[in-house]
Amino acid sequence: RFAVVVSKKQYKSVVERNLFKRRVLSVIHSEFPVFDKLRFGTYVIYPKSRVESISYNDIVVDIKTLISHCS
Repeated sequence: RFAVVVSKKQYKSVVERNLFKRRVLSVIHSEFPVFDKLRFGTYVIYPKSRVESISYNDIVVDIKTLISHCS
């Protein structure tokens, strides 16, 4: 149901890409009951800009903003 896509241009190392993916997925799983109520079934998260300086708290705020726009 969920996918996080991060290109090599955004993060050079595999470890950094996987860390970002794990952080995003952990926020999504903590907010899963809200996603379950939405009418969509498949979600793909693809950041458009460089994500090296994004903190965990920024991810949480962005996901919650997405949820509020969709519901």
